[in-house]
Amino acid sequence: MQRIARRVGLLGTVRVAAESGDDLVVIGTRYRPAAGVWTLYRDREPVGQVAVLGIAAQGARSVPHLAEPLPVDLRVGDEIGERMVTVIVGTVAGPPFLFVLGNVATLGIRLGVPAYVAIPVAPSDDLSVQRSPIRPR
Repeated sequence: MQRIARRVGLLGTVRVAAESGDDLVVIGTRYRPAAGVWTLYRDREPVGQVAVLGIAAQGARSVPHLAEPLPVDLRVGDEIGERMVTVIVGTVAGPPFLFVLGNVATLGIRLGVPAYVAIPVAPSDDLSVQRSPIRPR
C-alpha cells in the first residue's frame, strides 16, 4: 500500500535527516499538490504532523515549505505524506482482520472454548498467519 501511495504522490521519503525544530525537509519527488497537513511516518507508524504551505523542486528531490518547525526528528527513510494514507491502509486492512477474528472466535466457541478465552485469543491466530514467513497458499 505504501508503494502505491508513493507512486501516486501521496507519500514521500525523507532523503536528508532533519532535527526537531528544523524548518527544512528534503524528500523524494512529489507529484501532487503539497498544501495541507502532512503526517510524518517512522516504520509506517504516524509520529507527528506538519502543515505544508507549498513545495519547491530541487532536481529529483522536493523541499516542502513548512508553516512551523518540525515537531520530531526525522531520519533518512522516514516518510511524509497525507493523512489519507493511514485511512486507506486502515480501510483495506481492517475488514479482513475483523472477518477472520469473528471466524476464529466462533470456531473456538463451537469447539468448547469459553467465550472469554476465545475472543481475546482469536486476533493472535489471525496475526500469526499474516506475519508468518511461510504463508499458506
